[in-house]
Amino acid sequence: ENFLNVESKSEFVNSDLQDVLTQIELELGTFAKENGEVFSKYVVVNADGGNTYKNDAYVMFEVYCSVVDKIFEEHIKSRGSTRREFMDNLRELVDTEGNDKYSVQAILAVDSFEKFANFMLQSNKMSQKATEDVAAMGF
Repeated sequence: ENFLNVESKSEFVNSDLQDVLTQIELELGTFAKENGEVFSKYVVVNADGGNTYKNDAYVMFEVYCSVVDKIFEEHIKSRGSTRREFMDNLRELVDTEGNDKYSVQAILAVDSFEKFANFMLQSNKMSQKATEDVAAMGF
């Protein structure tokens, strides 16, 4: 009898994936926090409400993609997994739990510049709000 039935294997994979996502969230959250304000300076808001991005914004996107690749490589190798397995597990998690998790949005930001720009702008808004909340509390 197989002691790792499909359900427990799936739970193990999801638990391991959650650990990786937590680490990625910390690292990419730090990137967003450190670079969000700078990124927002590369955004020009158009009269129609849309955005135009300066060239430096695209350079930051390339740096971000490199950071994500490095993080992936470290996490995947340390778990004896492949990038494809990791992404398949991530897609399965997104399908079952949705993609509103900060870590999932951070990873999916490498899909396109637009997703990256939204992630960075949202992260910057969250950081600004947190700073304002702390100031309002008198700290």
